Parts: sequence; structure tokens; C-alpha cells
Amino acid sequence: MKSEWSAIFRHPSLLMVLLAIPLIYPPTVSYLYMNDSAYERPTLLIDQDNSALSRSLITALDATKELRIVDRPSTVEKGFDAIKKRKAEVLFFIPSDFSSKIKRGRQGTVKLWVNTANVFTYGSALPGVYAVVGTYNARLNASFLMKNGIPPESAADRVQPLAVDDRLLFHPSAAYGDFVVPGILLIVLQQLMLIGMAFSVGLQRKEGDFAEDHPHPVLYMLGKILGQYVFYLFGLVLILGVFMPSFGWSITSYATTTVLFTLFIVTMTPMVMAVSNLFKDNFASFEYLMFISTPVFLGSGFTWPFDMMPGHVQAVMSIFPATPVLQAFRITSMRQAGVAILEPWLWWMALQFLAWSLLAWFAIRRPWRNFRIGNRPIVHPSEPSAAGVPTEVTK
Repeated sequence: MKSEWSAIFRHPSLLMVLLAIPLIYPPTVSYLYMNDSAYERPTLLIDQDNSALSRSLITALDATKELRIVDRPSTVEKGFDAIKKRKAEVLFFIPSDFSSKIKRGRQGTVKLWVNTANVFTYGSALPGVYAVVGTYNARLNASFLMKNGIPPESAADRVQPLAVDDRLLFHPSAAYGDFVVPGILLIVLQQLMLIGMAFSVGLQRKEGDFAEDHPHPVLYMLGKILGQYVFYLFGLVLILGVFMPSFGWSITSYATTTVLFTLFIVTMTPMVMAVSNLFKDNFASFEYLMFISTPVFLGSGFTWPFDMMPGHVQAVMSIFPATPVLQAFRITSMRQAGVAILEPWLWWMALQFLAWSLLAWFAIRRPWRNFRIGNRPIVHPSEPSAAGVPTEVTK
């Protein structure tokens, strides 16, 4: 551990890696999603009816937080052209016979086009339109019944005999930023551990400071990673204690979330020991480890059902500690979800810890030490050449 602390403060590049990842990534991601949800999506309106009924409907549409009327093209073709040029995302069309059909007791029709290229825009704009049209529909029906002598209370019951009481369980805020950012921040912790340790091992190995012939190589690697624990805990404190409250990301239980994230760091420890031992130099650690964050996040089952993925993908993703932790983290967003309800995922993490510990032991032992990723030579000061200077040995 003392050796690792010495290496951290002796190499500014290593210290920068350990500080930059927790200091830069969390606020950057939070700033990107600080609006939290898609609202006031730019909407185009074509009103060929231009009646009191159509104007009333337009006023209701423009009053919703999901839509914002930005233009009124003269034709549908011009509206499509504006959507293609990304000037708008929704096109709402009211035909010329809209009010006349309703006044004759027939069904009036409106047309709606929504650009679904961004699924979250689609998920915001379409429900907003449905809510306005549904409310407007109920008001027209109630008005018709009251004109025929039915009391307002009875008219409302006839128009809407069934009332739906929605209860959002695992994502109460229904906002995209509030949902996705905490999961990304967990991946930031993962990358801090993997890249920080692999960078340290690769840097020391390249400069000949790594104890290749240590009598207890597993304990040596464990001591190195424990030496970096202060930075992992520093990142954890920044994420849960500074950035999440500062940007308003909701956590139902800070105690449960802290326990879950801390267990994640512990579970990652043997994995980091095994993986970081594979790199010859610090450059190779960046070249390979920077690319695993997105696949691990997407394959964890956090944003897409885990059982809908191919079987071999599920098998591969099951070995990463982020998978059970992110799935468990979704449960903690439900009210009154304590640690006890997370027992299946905690057992999953325990099995991962044991499996990665065994793999780390094999990966660090001498028979496996000839396999290294990277093209940099390893310098061993302890192996002098005939001229009395360190010899470069490429493994």
C-alpha cells in the first residue's frame, strides 16, 4: 500500500487519472441530462377548419408542457420538410370538416405525425397529445349529455365510467435524466477502479518499478489496489454526497444506496486485480478499458430487459458486477425498498466475488505471467546486462 501511495504521488499522470475520472465525468453527465425529461417539443400545426372548436383544441395543445407550437405551415408537405430539417418533431393536422362533423353528431378526426427517431421525444409528445384529445373528447361528450337534460355529475360518470389510478413503482419521477444518470455514475466508479489500477500497473511495469518477482504476488496486487481505495471512496462520496444532491437526482434511501455502491467496490476488487495484471503499459490500459463502459451499461439490464437479450449476451454480462448492482439499484428507487429485498442480487454479487477471486489468483500466479497486453518493453533493473545497465525484456 505504501508503495502504491508513493507511485501515485511520484507519477502526476497516475494521480490525474485517479482524480479526473470522479471529478470530471459525474458533473459532465449530470449537465447533459440536467433538464431531466423531454418537454415542450417543437410542434407544427395545420388548422384547415379554423373554427371555434379547432381554436379551443389548439389552445389546449399549446398549454401542455409536452408541446410547443412553433409554426403553422400551409401544407402537410411543408410540415414534413420542416421535420426532416429538424425544425420540428410533431405535426398536428385538423381537417376542414372537423367541427361540422362534431356538430352533426359524427366523429371528428385529427391526424398526428410524431418523429420517433428520439424515443424519449416520442414518449413525451404522444402521451401529451393523447391527454389533451382525451380531455377535450370527454368535455364534448359531457356537454352533449348536459344539453339533453342529464345532470353534470351523471354526465361525467357516463362519459368516463372507468377511472385509472396510476402507481409508478420503480421509477416514480418518470423523468429520463433522474432515471439514467445514477446508473451511469455507477459505471464511472467501475471505470475509476479498472483504469486507475491498470494504469498504475502498466506505468510501473513499463518503468521497471513493478515487483514482477514478488514472493507473494497475489498479496502484492491486493496491497496495490487497497492503496487506491481512498480514491474509490473519494469518488463514492463525490457521487452520492455532492453531485447527486447538487443536480437533484433522487435517491429514495441514501443508506441502502451507499451500502449497495460500497458492496460494488468490494465485488469489483478481485476483478480489478485480475484485469489490471494483464497490461504491459499504461497506454494499453486506456486503449482497451475505455471501450467497455458502454457495453457493460447497455448489457446490464438497467435500460433494457435483461431476459430480452440473447442467451450468450446474458451469460457474458452476468460476470460483470455492474449487472446485479444496476438491477438492484432499480429496485431501491421504489419506496421503502430496504436491503433485505435485494437478497438475490447480493448473493449474485457474492458468487461473483468468489469467482473473480479465484480467477485473480490464477491470473497473477507465475504460470500466467508471460501473457501481457501491449507492445511496450518491460524494464527490470534487477536483471543487469553485461554492460551493467538495465536490460529490456519483452514478454
